[in-house]
Amino acid sequence: MLDRCPSLAVLVAGPPGTAHALASALSDDPLQSVTELLSVTAPGSGLGEDPDTTVSLGLGRIDLDRAAVTLFAVPDQERLWFRWEELLSVADAALVVADPQNPSASLATTEYLHRRRIPLAVVIDQPGTPRPETAATVRRALHLSDPRIPLMPADIAEAGAALRCLIALVEHAQAAAEVPFPQQRT
Repeated sequence: MLDRCPSLAVLVAGPPGTAHALASALSDDPLQSVTELLSVTAPGSGLGEDPDTTVSLGLGRIDLDRAAVTLFAVPDQERLWFRWEELLSVADAALVVADPQNPSASLATTEYLHRRRIPLAVVIDQPGTPRPETAATVRRALHLSDPRIPLMPADIAEAGAALRCLIALVEHAQAAAEVPFPQQRT
């Protein structure tokens, strides 16, 4: 029997409502909501003309066979990324939800995670019968040239489908940890 991993932290990001829906489908218990009022006066807020913004973060947990996974469900709005930095300091991997009607809306999020070398998997929010051409369209829109990055159509509100996506992410993150990143050219 393999040793149990103590814990993993997974950032779940997506268009409004989707990250929360996916994390809710995964979590063993109802998500705990953490709400914060952000002000334009906050250093590095990036909030621009909007003086006050309420940001909600969903916290969940699921026990897998070999790992306990903490889930951080966050909106993928660029203006709130300054708040992601704390979460990314503890995140082992990320699930990004992509809208099949507007997949390029998640491009900035996937690029942000790539720059921080966070292993990720993309979940195409597609209830019902997935269309094969959708995956290729989303992969191109998100500039996912590495075929090892999991990209899965799924009904994000369905627990079984959500769990398959999380397992694919964990397997991908474990494989990525075993292979060092290529040296960057200077």
